[in-house]
Amino acid sequence: KRQLALEGHGSEKCLSLVSLASLRRSQSRFDEAEKLYRQALEAIAESRGKTHKYYANTLGHLASLFRELGRRDDAEQLYHEVADIRLNHFGTAHPRYRMSMSSLGEFYLSTGQHRQAEDYFRKALEISESIYGKGHPKLGQEMQRLAGFYQLTGQDGRAFELLEKAVTLQNQYIERTSVALSESQQLTMIRTGIDTLHNLTSLYASTGRDPRQLYQYCLSTKGYSLARQAAYRRLADDKSLTALFAKLQSVTARLAHHFNQDPSKFEQSSEISWHQRLTQLADVKSGYEKELARESQVFRRLQEDWEFENWFEAIPQSFVLIDFLRYRHRTVSPSPTKRKFRFEERYVV
Repeated sequence: KRQLALEGHGSEKCLSLVSLASLRRSQSRFDEAEKLYRQALEAIAESRGKTHKYYANTLGHLASLFRELGRRDDAEQLYHEVADIRLNHFGTAHPRYRMSMSSLGEFYLSTGQHRQAEDYFRKALEISESIYGKGHPKLGQEMQRLAGFYQLTGQDGRAFELLEKAVTLQNQYIERTSVALSESQQLTMIRTGIDTLHNLTSLYASTGRDPRQLYQYCLSTKGYSLARQAAYRRLADDKSLTALFAKLQSVTARLAHHFNQDPSKFEQSSEISWHQRLTQLADVKSGYEKELARESQVFRRLQEDWEFENWFEAIPQSFVLIDFLRYRHRTVSPSPTKRKFRFEERYVV
């Protein structure tokens, strides 16, 4: 099947060449991989031109291969070519251009050029903020990268601040949307951000910070938010609230879907901006929540945020609660030549 595709024309042939090149790379057959990537580039240039997004994507694969092989000058040149193509094709406020900024940051970090690496990581985060706004959970990925850079370069305080923001955004997103999601969707959402929580836990453990706020973050991941959402859904059993709760679930589902849309694609087919639509849906959701709060004392109580002190006070005097979190502890290797992360499984109590 792959051979037939390779003998064909157009996008199918290009994708097959890239797929086969990636396979050869995984088998450490690097010369073959490079040859196949170059064939793919020729095919794309012939069928779509050298300014097409597929051409940029394949250049990115080749740059990554050169970086793996230690061909730094070749890799650097290609990473910048990819960024230029994406800039001309998409503009600055686009996820693909942001991806190029992250790739350049990773490249310069791997070569020890820390000032350039920080500049590109920060640029990637700024682009994400311009696309989604400062309160969107998709910022967490870029915050993670920049925090990793800061931790590798001994700036734990700045890393801690970014990881705390990323975890907060993730938990806020769970609170906003999980009432309309299935249990499997909720668990997938939590797993997506688990590395951020583990890295934050590592900094809490290594810097001796007050663990009370960390416990609050852990509770959301361990199921507190999802349990609260399950309690919300039980309100639907109250016939006087069924219709109103169904409206809340419906608008929350639309809000969750909108959160995950690409703003540039949304705005191609809409008369309003992605941010305007987000505000509209959030306002409608808030209105239904206020109406439910007026109608239901249980809903009002579920809307209250519990802090560490609330949990502490809820435990009877004669009891002790011991809670565990298994996590992947991240530390920086002491090597003076090449600093990199080491990982080991640990428990925090």
